[in-house]
Amino acid sequence: MFYHLPPNPSHEIGHYLFARRHCIEIEYATILSGNGVLPHVMPKGTEVLRWQYVEFLLGGWTAEAYVASHSENDAKYDPRALASMAPRTGRGSGWWRGLAGVGGTDVDRLVKGRVDRRDLCRPWPLLARMGRYLHRERAIFYRLVERLAVERFLCGAALAALEKGDPWTVEISSLNEQALEKALSPGKIYRGK
Repeated sequence: MFYHLPPNPSHEIGHYLFARRHCIEIEYATILSGNGVLPHVMPKGTEVLRWQYVEFLLGGWTAEAYVASHSENDAKYDPRALASMAPRTGRGSGWWRGLAGVGGTDVDRLVKGRVDRRDLCRPWPLLARMGRYLHRERAIFYRLVERLAVERFLCGAALAALEKGDPWTVEISSLNEQALEKALSPGKIYRGK
């Protein structure tokens, strides 16, 4: 039985921040649902190194574990707290199903990409290192998570503007709405709640 959890803002912004860390362009991040839609999209033809792809795909899981183990105001990063939360938050990345080769999950994509399953069975050290990066970027991370929760779709230009600290303006909103309409045009995303 295929079991799917709806996308959540922290998970999707985790993917975005790790893509940005590796200079990978993201067309949009969304928590909208639809038939065959990815919650984050890289332009076709994007090439990345294997370890960058691993961090990009595990970025969502890391973000879920980070939110579960740290508040926005935590001054000190605790890698053990993040590692202890990771097994409880891995459903969004399809950890166990992905290791079994089931479903189109983040971990399943890594397995199909020939990342050694042994490395994915105990990913806590990697997730803890990735959490350190999120902690350094926590102000940006939480600002983007909050806006994605409200808007449910953020185009690459809106993400970049918000990341710089720009306020949400009519111009950014209009640009975001145009990108959403373009993404909606193939009929893969729907606005329903």
